[in-house]
Amino acid sequence: MAHGLWVTLGLWVACGLWVACGLWMTRGLWMTCGLWVACGLWVACGLWMTLGLWVACGLWVACGLWVACGLWVALGLWVACGLWVACGLWVALGLWVACGLWVALGLWVACGLWVALGLWVACGLWVVCGVWVGAGFWVWVGSVACGGRGAVTDLVPALVGPQFMVEPAEELGGYHALRRRVFVDEQGLFELHDRDERDEDPRTVVLVARSARGELLGGVRVGPAADGPDIGWWQGGRLVVDPAARGTLGIGPALVRAACAYAESAGALRFDATVQRRNEPMFRRLGWQPVRHVAVAGRPHTLMRWPMRRLAALAAATKNPLGELLDGMAPGGKGFVGDDGAPVPGSDLIAACDAILPSMVERDPDWAGWCAVLVNVNDLAAMGAAPVGLLNAVGARDAAHAARILGGLRRASAAYGIPILGGHTQLGVPAALSATALGRTDRPVPGGGGRPGQRVRLTADLGGGWRPGYGGRQWDSTSGRTPAELQRMQSFVGRARPAAAKDVSMAGVAGTLGMLAEASGCGALLDVARVPRPAAASAGDWLTCFPGFAMLTAGPLGDGDAGPAVTADCGELVPGRGVRLRWPDGEITGALEADVTGLGRAS
Repeated sequence: MAHGLWVTLGLWVACGLWVACGLWMTRGLWMTCGLWVACGLWVACGLWMTLGLWVACGLWVACGLWVACGLWVALGLWVACGLWVACGLWVALGLWVACGLWVALGLWVACGLWVALGLWVACGLWVVCGVWVGAGFWVWVGSVACGGRGAVTDLVPALVGPQFMVEPAEELGGYHALRRRVFVDEQGLFELHDRDERDEDPRTVVLVARSARGELLGGVRVGPAADGPDIGWWQGGRLVVDPAARGTLGIGPALVRAACAYAESAGALRFDATVQRRNEPMFRRLGWQPVRHVAVAGRPHTLMRWPMRRLAALAAATKNPLGELLDGMAPGGKGFVGDDGAPVPGSDLIAACDAILPSMVERDPDWAGWCAVLVNVNDLAAMGAAPVGLLNAVGARDAAHAARILGGLRRASAAYGIPILGGHTQLGVPAALSATALGRTDRPVPGGGGRPGQRVRLTADLGGGWRPGYGGRQWDSTSGRTPAELQRMQSFVGRARPAAAKDVSMAGVAGTLGMLAEASGCGALLDVARVPRPAAASAGDWLTCFPGFAMLTAGPLGDGDAGPAVTADCGELVPGRGVRLRWPDGEITGALEADVTGLGRAS
């Protein structure tokens, strides 16, 4: 259309007048020889006839489709008063509402635009197969106009479009064939095929979108980005959508979101994708961040990164509120801020206190009792203190439940060589458990004694496995150890005498390192590939779980023998704030952007 003129299929429309083949049409009628004629359609005596379509007295009959008094009956589908009934489903005003988008059986309505199988509707104008329809006139190739044989029933497929779901692929032949059709035949990115080493990696997972009829609509692959052990660096790629399904169903964005969710659930801490430059806006809208421009197969691409927030979310849930909550209390005393234990003024005693999650006490009372001892002796160990005794407070619904809690306490106290000095027991109340431990050292090791430039080490017991019922959250490396092994690990910090030390607990490895760095007045870099980790734990799980026994230290170590635990140099303290992750390819990604507790630097 130009300057108010519409041109389609040899028809001109201007100022409400139609001109075709020397014939004039006004008000929708063609006039010649006293007869109104339009593309084989005759109008005489008030009757319209075209290819079996009759219009008389307000009744329409076309290819078995009846229209009378506003009622449509077509292929078992009824339309009355703007309501559609099809296959037992009601659709008001012909629109489905889902996720804030009006969807009419495969027809999308957003921002005032309707898109259905290549049919666009905007501002009251319909465009079908490159033909414009306006002011109530339809010009449709193969339809009533121009002598075609189609009828209104041709719209039914647009109103019965497929829905889809995303799932892991059981067979890959269709996905690989679709990739070849798009990346080789259509786009010419590759000459013969687009297969690479990631396709041969058994850890690579392909997610596919399929219609309700099982038709392959698109796919994407995700998996570890490098050979060797999975260190939490994942990569997505080969995102492809069938050309016939592009643009209307949101298949591409759905596959991208599914890939992100899959990578996070697999424990990834970094998720990258190299995307064609024209697809960058879509990834930005989905929350991805551009890293830099690159070239793939000689074509412009952008390296994009999905922001993994797992580490920051854990710190926010467990430690971020502490600064405000403890404002004015000055816990720990001079030189000790956010430490695992507190020096008792005027003595060589160190006091530590921990509470166990009530839900854990309720459902696993024996393990809760063991952990009440475990977490307290770990706190003492981080300060370099030898355990002296333990006090506990137990709440239980009845005596039988209290006995199971105390049974776990009794076993752990014997294993760690720390006597239970006393406590308090309350029956007939909701499950609860807390314990306070006392230890001795004349030279406590602070958590805030580190300085920029010092190396960071993790000493961890990698034995054992996930506690049943706590997969990905609690690593049980202690219940199977001998008393001699447990006590050797507990004395490690006292013998090694690092500049700073902290016990890894609720905040995980990354969060605990952030606390050590915050108290030391600096930031930290963690070399992900160098963190000692059990083979059965993903990187994401290991850096966020409670690991049984694990100590982070900064500065030189003296006696580094930690018994069955292993020690690895895996980072450094640096100027700044927060914690960042360093990867084998030299990339650095954010983990914790600011201080963890808000308690500040130890004086």
